Amino acid sequence: MSSKPLAVLVALSALLTAACGSSESDTPQASGEGGAGSMTTVTVGSPGSSSDAGLFIADARGYFKALGVEMDYQTVKGGGDLIPLLSTGRLDVGGLSLNSGLINAVASGNDLQVVADKGSYTDGSTPSYGALLVRPDLAGEIKGAADLRGRSIGVGSAGSALDVAISDYLATAGLTTEDVKLTVLGQPERVIALQEGAIDVGFVFEPFLTQALRQGAGELLVDGGTMIPNQQNAVVVYAGSFADRDKEVAQNFMSAYVCGLEDYNAAVIENGEDRDEIINIIAEATQQPAEDLAETNPIGLQPDGSLNISDLERTMQGLAKSGLVTNVVPVDELVNTEFLEGAMPCDELRDMAAGT
Repeated sequence: MSSKPLAVLVALSALLTAACGSSESDTPQASGEGGAGSMTTVTVGSPGSSSDAGLFIADARGYFKALGVEMDYQTVKGGGDLIPLLSTGRLDVGGLSLNSGLINAVASGNDLQVVADKGSYTDGSTPSYGALLVRPDLAGEIKGAADLRGRSIGVGSAGSALDVAISDYLATAGLTTEDVKLTVLGQPERVIALQEGAIDVGFVFEPFLTQALRQGAGELLVDGGTMIPNQQNAVVVYAGSFADRDKEVAQNFMSAYVCGLEDYNAAVIENGEDRDEIINIIAEATQQPAEDLAETNPIGLQPDGSLNISDLERTMQGLAKSGLVTNVVPVDELVNTEFLEGAMPCDELRDMAAGT
């Protein structure tokens, strides 16, 4: 073969590498054979909340590094900003609430893959990491869903899984979202709005939930797990360009993430000996006081990263019913579980991390 075609191929390869969202060293990364000598940068966008605990722990404990993954963590406000970045390959991985924007993007042909859990409510038997609070001066008047007619409810961006939770709760009293006033506010703003009487009730997530209750900004009306048990609230999403182009790296990323989730559950849910260490990791990453995080309700993170598929379908149908989803896509077009299924045993990864 002449050198000219080879030179063209090399040039094309360089152009393709430069266009990728991930950057690799000259040494190829093989699944399970990573290390400091063959690192691949993976860009991860998320709001930077406590539900990113699996990511924070896996990074702090060297699981990503052991598998050759270097985290480029970028704080992105929410799903409205994340979805375009994932769709265009400017981010490899995103952590966001399940929402109409994501579903509509997939229905429109964008290759976005829901790959793992990043936050679920409990079954209602124990407190969840999100709850509907009523401002204290109205606690005597608003005691259930039937008392919300005409009331203002502080929520996040329209079209999220929370919309379905609110709708289901209102339906228990024969009400719909047309009977209330939904007010879109950020997390801290909802607590402030409750304190100032700008809204009547507000759905608040941890760590702001515990802070609001402690400060007397609101009183518990109903827990998220009681409103809609086991709801799949937040998910990890892979950009198709990342999942398809760098399958080994995408697999390594998932293996590390799942071990972070396992560590979180062992420490926080099961009250393990390293609970303080894990809480400190999350506190440092989120810039929240460790003592405050120690008092919050645990984030509902599945220890194996598994997704509640039936609830994903329920959420899609609920958002479609409200007109926020234009086309309900088949769940297998939205979800890809191959990376969860291929995750390596955590004991093996811990040994690898200890040796790096």
